[in-house]
Amino acid sequence: MPKETLLRIALVLFTYFIFYPHYHLTESFSGFKLTSYRNKVLAEDSHCFQNITEVKISNCFQHCLSNCFCTSFQMCGSTCQLCSGGGLGIIRDQEGCSHFNFTADEEKASFVSNKPNRTNSPNAQSYRMTKARMKVVAQDSSKWRITCNYEPGEKISYTDYVETTLEKLDILSFNGNKCVEVDYISIRGKNCTNCTAYMLQSHNKDVNAYYMGLHFDSRQGPSFSCDHNASEGSHSCGKPGEDDFGFYDCYNTNHRCSATSESLTSAWLGG
Repeated sequence: MPKETLLRIALVLFTYFIFYPHYHLTESFSGFKLTSYRNKVLAEDSHCFQNITEVKISNCFQHCLSNCFCTSFQMCGSTCQLCSGGGLGIIRDQEGCSHFNFTADEEKASFVSNKPNRTNSPNAQSYRMTKARMKVVAQDSSKWRITCNYEPGEKISYTDYVETTLEKLDILSFNGNKCVEVDYISIRGKNCTNCTAYMLQSHNKDVNAYYMGLHFDSRQGPSFSCDHNASEGSHSCGKPGEDDFGFYDCYNTNHRCSATSESLTSAWLGG
């Protein structure tokens, strides 16, 4: 995929989903899923930038949500610590403390749904525009793409990446599951250009028994005669197949968007 083509895409809409491990305690707080690591804290104290006297987890969480630099938080006794780091690889044991990561529920919501999140505080942890705003942006856009682990100022990686035009596929209205035309797609290093790949998004129970956020299924693609084939090395998890670029009922740690608890999936409109 030529770099010059990709660099022309305006970075005007971004939706971050944070993958989280299913084997830790999770709770739901007003549209978010909170993951608790008991008796753990960040290994680097410098990653926490503010201490607040607070005994309730819910109140500490609200302090974190109101601060655009906060990506995780900790509770140690009556002290709430707002932090800008987290993840399984950089936490250590600390008796009497708990470290918390969080993810917004919109990771399973389709782009047809209106599930805004932190619209006044764009950030790299959890953000989603209103559906009305997405429509406005789409009017001046020609393409959409999904990236993994994008960080502002860094070059985009085209491993585990998908891009196509809104004319070929309008992600703001698509409802169903089929082979869709993409300009380029890469899943776990297996890629193709100007080809078809198996995509799903459901917001209508007449189409699917339950709602599904936009995602690609690399295991099921060949069964539907799609061009892109990344079935080798894919996971099934006892379900129909592997979820890539979203939804994540079945995930693969060899995919950059779902590799760790810190992985990010970002959807963009522009062009």
